[in-house]
Amino acid sequence: MTRRDAPRLGIGITTYDRLGRLAETLDGVARHTRTPHLLMVADDGSGDGTPAWLRERGVSHIAAANRGIAWNKNRLLYYFAHVAACDTIILLEDDTVPAGEGWEVPFVEGARRYGHVNFASPGLDAAATCGTGTVADPFRSPVTSGNCAAFSRQAIRAVGFMDTRFRRYGYEHGEHTERMVRAGFGGEAATRAIYLVSSPVTVHEIGARDYAADLTVNGEVYLRLREDKSVFRPAWRSLAALRDLRAELRAAVIHEAVPRRRRFLRTTYAVMLWPDRARLP
Repeated sequence: MTRRDAPRLGIGITTYDRLGRLAETLDGVARHTRTPHLLMVADDGSGDGTPAWLRERGVSHIAAANRGIAWNKNRLLYYFAHVAACDTIILLEDDTVPAGEGWEVPFVEGARRYGHVNFASPGLDAAATCGTGTVADPFRSPVTSGNCAAFSRQAIRAVGFMDTRFRRYGYEHGEHTERMVRAGFGGEAATRAIYLVSSPVTVHEIGARDYAADLTVNGEVYLRLREDKSVFRPAWRSLAALRDLRAELRAAVIHEAVPRRRRFLRTTYAVMLWPDRARLP
């Protein structure tokens, strides 16, 4: 398959110990997505049989040790941007279920127009200062959630990945979006407004875990990172982490043809030292 023939859309789902929710989300994607796409699930060390279930059903997936939300989302962003070379990437969390035909269209169009858009999760429209939630007139909001978001490949190459200093739960998606907006993607830098779009997507309230401790730790990380005005972050912070990511992606179970990349997973340590090089073709 050549680059010209490559799928334009990659849909990734992150999951951890929520097999029932994941099954519902996968069913929603299968029922309601009309755009040709590659699908990939990133499982962050589930102990509930998720990897075996995905293998039995022939679902492409990355199954690796638990390393937290930021790392797990980076698995998908790196795969779609640098391995499969998709033009648009949509990330769904496993409790976020497509519920209407063409749910992905606002995200595809939003990524094309703005480089990055987030889902107007329930209640976030109330925080918006203006906008109607359409692609042409997105909500402008000071806050966002990580339930569903879309990225252009250009935006990922310019801004990079979620900061892996965030562990477990909290702030990782918001900080990544803030860097996107500073770089000119998915918002208005002057007002720090974030673009949110509406879509027929259902978000389930999980509420089964107490995230207070995680939020406290990641909140402290977020406050430190606010002093860092750089934009680009790599998907790793050491050579050991780079080797881990390569190993995880090489072990991925892939059931769909992807373009054969000349530089498959050959990103070097230099990208971390001189991030502008990551923007080159």
